[in-house]
Amino acid sequence: MSLNWHTARMCVDASAGVYKTGDKMRQFIRSHVYNIDELIELDINDAQALCFKSVNHEYIISFRGTEPKEGTNDILADLKAWRTQAEFGGKVHSGFKGELDKLYDRVVQWLVSYSVLEQKTPVIVTGHSLGAGMASIMTARLKALGYTNISLYTFGSPRVGNAEWAKQLHGIPVYRFVNNNDIVCKIPPSFLFTHIGELQYVNYKGVFVSKYTKWGRFKDGLRSRLRALAKLQPFDGAFDHPAKFYKERVYEQVQRIKPHSKS
Repeated sequence: MSLNWHTARMCVDASAGVYKTGDKMRQFIRSHVYNIDELIELDINDAQALCFKSVNHEYIISFRGTEPKEGTNDILADLKAWRTQAEFGGKVHSGFKGELDKLYDRVVQWLVSYSVLEQKTPVIVTGHSLGAGMASIMTARLKALGYTNISLYTFGSPRVGNAEWAKQLHGIPVYRFVNNNDIVCKIPPSFLFTHIGELQYVNYKGVFVSKYTKWGRFKDGLRSRLRALAKLQPFDGAFDHPAKFYKERVYEQVQRIKPHSKS
């Protein structure tokens, strides 16, 4: 299954919208994501997610990323960067797993209430930053439960688990969006954790490139850092991380391909 840019746009909107709450969240989602049939908000001990289904019978789950304004919970979750045993094999980031554990049963109950597994209807999981880590672990668990019509779109994702855990996602469409020098995508260290999925990298010109060598990305990142310094932006890696910039880049890409593609 190839990347669908209209699904990517829906996911980046969902990943941005989950940072909002209450009426502001509902207004944002309904104004950006079309054809929503139902929308529920989950908030358990500062871990948050949105679950909604479209009139096209797609079930979308979006997890909220780090939100310092909500207190220290998210920051502490990010800092728990030691590996812990995953439910179905391998090891994952302890903080991401702990946040997902708060919401996991409720999300599964929501899917079960619609008999999604039996009907094999599409499930799309997404998230930004910490939310991307939670979404990745959620996707691996759903696959282990027998969900096969599932895909994962992550934005600004840190590394989530080790190579053994990553094998659980083989056969699942996973698309990992990285906005240029986003510092969060470079942690935790690669000797403990690995990235998953097909890379969709935004170069210093703001254009998505799916095929880039490490050397090519290094040169591109250097150009971007030099340009940022010229603009008096010394923290280019942090500047590239916010969800709003992923949203802008995906929207720009959808506009680029619109005249040429139906995807």
